[in-house]
Amino acid sequence: MRSRERAKAIKDHNRSCIECGAKASVAVGKEVKLEVHHINGVDWEELIDLVYERLLVDPKFLEPLCKDCHSKK
Repeated sequence: MRSRERAKAIKDHNRSCIECGAKASVAVGKEVKLEVHHINGVDWEELIDLVYERLLVDPKFLEPLCKDCHSKK
């Protein structure tokens, strides 16, 4: 997943691995891809439960709104 937060974390650490210092690279034969690690971990079950509880809801809990009215709510 690509996100602003991920990009900022990588940029803030000089596009380098904080363990070994390897720099991100796309050079042929010297590719180094950086990933981000969630220091506090991710509770995937809790996250999935929250998605089901708050986003994938019964349609009776959803209402169609234009962009402007949705912004006001």
